Amino acid sequence: MNEWKLENVKTEPWISAGMVERKFFAEMVGPRPFILIGYPKAWTPGTNGPVTADVVFAPITKEEDMQKYKASSRASW
Repeated sequence: MNEWKLENVKTEPWISAGMVERKFFAEMVGPRPFILIGYPKAWTPGTNGPVTADVVFAPITKEEDMQKYKASSRASW
């Protein structure tokens, strides 16, 4: 690519195309435990153990509501 006179060329780490999801599990633990159905975003790195957080009630009934909560969240909608 340098020979083609492209700028800012660098080698990026590559994840094998054969890499697959090893394990994903999400569960609400209280007040009544239940399993959450979901999948991690593609190529998301794992965590170093369980991740916990407080529940947030987000009354979303129209697109504008979704945008309001998206702006205040680190999540991808």
